[in-house]
Amino acid sequence: MRSWRNQTLPARRAALADSESHFEEFGERGDAALRDLALAALIGDALQPIEDLAHLGRAWDEPFGGLAYYVRATAYSSRTATNFWGSVAKWDDDRIRVFAGLYGRNPQTRELSSMIPPEMETEFSDEQKEVLEAAEKATVRMLRTLLGSLGGDWRQFSPYYNAYKHGGLLVNREDVCWVDDEVDQVTDETIKHDPSLATWDLRDEEGAGRGDFALTSPEVADTVARAGWLALDLLDRFIESRSAIFEAVDFRPDGSVKGMKEMTLPWTIWLREAHLTAYQWKLLGRGPRITWRPDPAGSPS
Repeated sequence: MRSWRNQTLPARRAALADSESHFEEFGERGDAALRDLALAALIGDALQPIEDLAHLGRAWDEPFGGLAYYVRATAYSSRTATNFWGSVAKWDDDRIRVFAGLYGRNPQTRELSSMIPPEMETEFSDEQKEVLEAAEKATVRMLRTLLGSLGGDWRQFSPYYNAYKHGGLLVNREDVCWVDDEVDQVTDETIKHDPSLATWDLRDEEGAGRGDFALTSPEVADTVARAGWLALDLLDRFIESRSAIFEAVDFRPDGSVKGMKEMTLPWTIWLREAHLTAYQWKLLGRGPRITWRPDPAGSPS
């Protein structure tokens, strides 16, 4: 988690910002080939964090039994992101709670349990329980909307992302022309279309082309950049929601566990200020705090 927070996320942000600036530079020039390459690179750097989020999200919902959750994220499959984003519209509230880190799933039984220890829940007042529930429901509502949006972006732009990622398979505009399906012979009078970006689809034995005709190049750039920055924001919160548990462990220089530090469960990490009232924020803050104390045997409890 620390490597994601300290290395991967800064690198992803820098790459996306760099691609945005390159497209702005080449998008103003007349060279279509340079503009296409710059747009394809922007799509690549914008959709990479969306793919990252899919791998991490699956790891915490479908972990390998007996191994740390993150290990599942290292098992790459070209279908993971497509399957993940294709399923988000069907997720129930519990699946979103697991993604948010509010609940955990037992790898063996698939049973869910709140990240708040049961013995701690009994100490909450009715008012505190209501605020926790309000924050939980607001998180589910917000993530259902944002994840659905990213799922649509993945479906729309992942073919171009994969074409760029696996060889930069861009169609040279000087080599082809795009016409309506019913056209059998191209003449000077034939109506031709100009895609914002076009790639070769090598899954087709005849080398079929794929083009986007719904948006202009600047519109594609704006859409994918906004999706990329949203995915990076969600990645940041996903990682922080998991890191809180590990940050609470106090290690000795030799790597052994010395004890547990006070820990705040990041219950509101996904929320914006408007999602709760000022009084609810004052009552809950970032989330419930856990202070560990030694049990009679000397270990933290």
